[in-house]
Amino acid sequence: MRKILIITYAFPPAPFVGVFRTLKYCKYLPEFGWRPIVIAPKVNLKRFFYDNSLLKQIHPEAKVYFTRDIDPAKWLINNDQGFVLTMLAKIKNRLCKYICIPDSHVFWTPICLFRAIKIIRSEGVDLMYSTSPPHSSHLVTYILHKIFAIKYVVDFRDPWADEAYFQINKRNKLFSWFEKKLKDIVIRNSSKIITITNGESKELAEQFPENIRDKITFIENGYDPDDFHSITKTTKDIKDKFIITYTGTLYDGTADEFFEGIKIFLEEHDNFRNKIRIRLIGGIGLATRKKISDLGLDNVVTCLKFQPHEVALQYMLNSDLLLILLGGNLFPSSEIPAKTFEYLYALKPILAITRHGDLSDLLIKSGLGIVVRPNDPTLVAQAISDILDTDNNSTLKFMPNIEFIRKYERRNLSKRLALHLDKL
Repeated sequence: MRKILIITYAFPPAPFVGVFRTLKYCKYLPEFGWRPIVIAPKVNLKRFFYDNSLLKQIHPEAKVYFTRDIDPAKWLINNDQGFVLTMLAKIKNRLCKYICIPDSHVFWTPICLFRAIKIIRSEGVDLMYSTSPPHSSHLVTYILHKIFAIKYVVDFRDPWADEAYFQINKRNKLFSWFEKKLKDIVIRNSSKIITITNGESKELAEQFPENIRDKITFIENGYDPDDFHSITKTTKDIKDKFIITYTGTLYDGTADEFFEGIKIFLEEHDNFRNKIRIRLIGGIGLATRKKISDLGLDNVVTCLKFQPHEVALQYMLNSDLLLILLGGNLFPSSEIPAKTFEYLYALKPILAITRHGDLSDLLIKSGLGIVVRPNDPTLVAQAISDILDTDNNSTLKFMPNIEFIRKYERRNLSKRLALHLDKL
């Protein structure tokens, strides 16, 4: 069995959505001839919960090494501790923005690097793989490649140093140039580059010459049927209500047209006000919460904090309609949220606000999606009306394409990765 060294910051017992892609590779890659050796930080999650049960999914052939972590972002002081401390926090935040390139986790890279050198010398590895965000993880595999001449694979769960990236991660021209240079060096020296959508692979390929483009491919996120097997309760926990559920982080400005559309719908169909319940499960921004309140939807919308993975899946299965909210102008048309594939396995109708692109094509082919373009609340209101068939004349029919959905099982995706690794 060949050995692959995996450098990842996102790994269990941290329960965030980014851990599952790598976790499932560690579960299934040994079936296809690859033994994962993982290096990850032992993350301090005092303000969050651990999900230690996730570690049980790792294949017995895989090894995991946890290291110390250094992250200046965690040194920032909460803004509720007085004026002086608030100003200090802002100063630290500004310093981190310019010192921590590409991100605050860059201070973990030397710790990871030294552990990786020790592992390579003692155990030997055939290939290396780094996944991001954080994008500083790729610096480790690049340096190791220069030291040991071992090939490495780069996995982008999110794009790095493109236009959308710099809208969120503000940089001046010098630091933007430097970060783009880091990205260029990492990609040019890699043996394979993987993104999570076809659209993202095309967008990345356009930034490089043809000899680099040949190395770029994509492997989508997916779902693991095993995650659902322990969930026995499938009856609705709120009876006599039409339950609409959103899971994951909800960024401010990406759901305004949805809530405005709900308000329009309820004004036109007041008899549904006590029949609809919307659940938002995860990180909900303050501006979004204010929007809900300003629209008078507090009695319709319930905001819940992040839940353990199994609980979140439970909420999905207990819903009538699942939401994907990529409204506004923040997300590109190539974006496909990781939760999409678990939505598909749940076999529930999916309402997505998104531009035409990878996500809309996926949902239409699945037979479960209804897609609404961003920035038009009236279309949302009409979509909700059609889904609920308020005029008894809806032509909507949700017929899941099971064969298509099965393509995104984690075992199948791990096999695709192994096929790429075998060729290197």
